[in-house]
Amino acid sequence: MKPSNILWGLTILGLGIMILGINLGWFPSSVVGQLFALWPLVLIIIGLKFIVRNDIVFTVISLILIVAAFGYVVYGAKYDIKVGSFSLGQKQTKSIQKYSDSYDLSNVKAMTLTLDVGAANVVVDSLPEGDKTTLYQITATDLATLGIDKSVSGGVANLRVAEKTNSLYLGSGYGSNRAMTIYLSRNIPIAIKLNSGATKNKLNLQELQISSLVIHSGASDVVTTFGSKQKLADVNIETGAASVVLNIPKSSGVKATLNGGLSSYNLSSDFEFTKSGDTNTSANYDASTNRINITVRSGATSVSIKSY
Repeated sequence: MKPSNILWGLTILGLGIMILGINLGWFPSSVVGQLFALWPLVLIIIGLKFIVRNDIVFTVISLILIVAAFGYVVYGAKYDIKVGSFSLGQKQTKSIQKYSDSYDLSNVKAMTLTLDVGAANVVVDSLPEGDKTTLYQITATDLATLGIDKSVSGGVANLRVAEKTNSLYLGSGYGSNRAMTIYLSRNIPIAIKLNSGATKNKLNLQELQISSLVIHSGASDVVTTFGSKQKLADVNIETGAASVVLNIPKSSGVKATLNGGLSSYNLSSDFEFTKSGDTNTSANYDASTNRINITVRSGATSVSIKSY
């Protein structure tokens, strides 16, 4: 038997044991993400194959690297150590960033917000009622350093929040600990664009004056709750999410265009939708003072429009 066959056989065996251990509860599910974060090891082994001609030497070196990687992942899972951090032997604390900014109502009449984050749980909500000066508050957990660009032009505050990419971030696997919560002013109209690979997007927009919402996400779940302050809101969602849930007040007029690889969709009967092609229009759409135009392009398992 070739030594290289032993190498790949043991690697597959190790992966099988790791997956079995996850299913049996021996290891946390985040171990899968940790393993994927070590994918450059594959390139290293391929490079060794070209450099080291002796099959036995190549196999021994590769086995050492693979065993070290597996050991590191298991050790990290036990002591909550992230891949990319080499301070072994102690449990890491979370990295938390906080940002906020104020504005003058006489100068700022509207806002555009662009969020660019990787795999993370994203929450958007409103600032407390009565806060007349704060434009936004952001809390980021275990994210790379955030870059925040703000400008004011023609009475519109343009805000862009993004993870800086000048350093390689390997993360903790599928964004299991990475999170961003942003609170926004409820006093001015806001257009939101969210670009995220998040595992979960939860947007509570009930008290916000949303003029438009664009979501580009590979998230597993998108839950958005609208309120009665949206006089006319355009919503575009493009996601590979497992599910998209939109909670909308009964009094709102809704026009929803659903296309993509949807396996199922559920539309609340309270809206008395009529369908024309891919577009579903609520019975009260023309008469309603609050209208929401929704377009969903998704490979999602399901899309639900619920009333409350």
